[in-house]
Amino acid sequence: MKTTIKIPDRVRFIVLGVVLAAVVGACLFQTFSDKPKTLQPLVKKNTFLINVRVDFGPAGKEGYDKPLLVEKGTTAAEAAAQIYPVLLGMACCSLRDLVEIGGVRIDPMKNYWWIATVNGSKDFSPTKDKLKKGDRLEWRYIIETQ
Repeated sequence: MKTTIKIPDRVRFIVLGVVLAAVVGACLFQTFSDKPKTLQPLVKKNTFLINVRVDFGPAGKEGYDKPLLVEKGTTAAEAAAQIYPVLLGMACCSLRDLVEIGGVRIDPMKNYWWIATVNGSKDFSPTKDKLKKGDRLEWRYIIETQ
């Protein structure tokens, strides 16, 4: 006498989903388990590495200090936007001023500002000037005192 066990369709679907997820996961693990020793193999034509530091200062949020792969023509504001949500708007001089990085907004009434430097210099436009290979970009949230 042959006995058959009826497996509900819902259980079959769940088991199939788990098996499929395991197979896809194993394939992805195999694909990405051999990590490159540097980022250079990932660098494509018209891209390059810059060094980025974001310091949230008095906001107390954890910052960022790592190399970042950017495309040729990237500005300091666009580089920040690759790491955190960025908001541009009217801060003092232009509708294209950077007013917020990662949820931390400037406050002109309390003198809280985002200050950017490239290779230690403030003499550039974060929304217009293009970064170059090896540049050191730093965004700092500060309380400006007179």
